[in-house]
Amino acid sequence: MIKRIAVPVVAIVGVSLIAYYFLGGFNPVEFQISTKDLTIYGQSFRGKPDDPSLEQLFTEAKGSVKKGELLTVVDHFMDSKDSVNLFIGVISDEPRNGESLELKNTTFVEGKITAHPLVRPLPNRVFELAAKFAHSKQLGLEGFSIEIYRVDEQVEILFPALTK
Repeated sequence: MIKRIAVPVVAIVGVSLIAYYFLGGFNPVEFQISTKDLTIYGQSFRGKPDDPSLEQLFTEAKGSVKKGELLTVVDHFMDSKDSVNLFIGVISDEPRNGESLELKNTTFVEGKITAHPLVRPLPNRVFELAAKFAHSKQLGLEGFSIEIYRVDEQVEILFPALTK
């Protein structure tokens, strides 16, 4: 009886681990310190994470990305799980209409994640790892992050750094 249950359970766990591996689930987040100039053009959103207008804004931003531009989400961390404060747009060298966010000569703790979206680490885990890395470099982190979507399985997350 135990054998009838154990064999399928072991097979399911084995297949799951193999899929997790091939999707990049075991890839570590790689951190480094960088200094960059960024100009992000987009639109602010403050509201509930399940608001349909948030998905529409993200879809519009994704559809407006031109060659040489990068889809970007700026997340102003909030303590509430019921509300988000985001700036969604594109990094571009060419001026665009609408709102913009400009960061000049800014030092970042830069994290690179190479994994399928289904197996990426949770944002709070990435923040914890970034804070630990920043602390090891005698830096702190400001209260927001910048997610840069390069390709389907690669995301850069920039955390503006503070000198301690």
